[in-house]
Amino acid sequence: MDVDIEIIRSLVAQHDPVAGAIAADAHADPLGRATLEEILAGPVARRPWRPAIVPSLAWAAIAATLAFLVVREINAGSPALAATPRPLSYHLPRHAPSGREILLRLAAVAARQPASPTPRAAYAYVRMAGWYLVTQVSGGHASSEVAATMRESWTVANGFERYITRRVPGDGSRVSATALGPVTGRSTSPGPPLLRLSFSPAIVAHQLDIGHPRSIGPVERFVSLEDLALSQPIPPRAQSAILRVLARSPGLIDSGEVTDRAGRAGVAVSLDSAYSGLPTRYTLILDPSTGRLLGDEETLLGNPGKLGVRPRSVIAYTAFLASGYVASLTARP
Repeated sequence: MDVDIEIIRSLVAQHDPVAGAIAADAHADPLGRATLEEILAGPVARRPWRPAIVPSLAWAAIAATLAFLVVREINAGSPALAATPRPLSYHLPRHAPSGREILLRLAAVAARQPASPTPRAAYAYVRMAGWYLVTQVSGGHASSEVAATMRESWTVANGFERYITRRVPGDGSRVSATALGPVTGRSTSPGPPLLRLSFSPAIVAHQLDIGHPRSIGPVERFVSLEDLALSQPIPPRAQSAILRVLARSPGLIDSGEVTDRAGRAGVAVSLDSAYSGLPTRYTLILDPSTGRLLGDEETLLGNPGKLGVRPRSVIAYTAFLASGYVASLTARP
């Protein structure tokens, strides 16, 4: 298949990290200047995407060009299935409260936490680990293979970020909250400006809706919290307001107590949705002692369709390992 390289370039220009870094340098952005050489020195790694099906080889080529995912095509007739992380074990007490009650209880816990100091440091730091299934469909066959990855990012107020990706050892079912694996990529990327989060549920609800249409359904509010935590620390009082907003969502499920991917005790609240094309359970894991978001899980509920995985597989997870404001591009909180 002939692919016009100029068409591909026009489609992916907004995601070009090299172009972004050069533009930032032209505008005297210190983050762009400090990291341009790193872009040229190693492979590109992008912010993780939510699970999706790539419907054609042309789009698969674009995705490969951007290094968003690693695809392994299975030969026709092959029974092989993509390896997915082991599901977590959830324990629901006999007299469990509702999902709404859990979120309101954690909102009160978060509100009692010490107030975060006004950030004076230049960079918002976030460390997370994740596994995301993205599937190519070709000739009636589909499969994906994506390795678990740890990602560290340093983001300035205008949204421009430097990030490093690292390999997660093992099969990716468990991660370490402190260990740093081998570096697999370094790059920079433009993004939306960091938010000055409100402590008012009414106002923070509008902030959560930025880039996340409510027409998709209640689960989009879950996704908006996850995306926010990927880019910046969330102050406890803002987290309290966010949890109060999420508590209004219809269909909340108390999924019980759980030990997350990093071995931390958490409580889980879920929503079921088929907005991505297949019935899926979206689960937030929260720290019962602080109300902080520890991570999220996406698990298929029924027939996996063309995804090439077993029924009830985990098709994505994110574990938020550390966050805070730091004074340099090499500092960690």
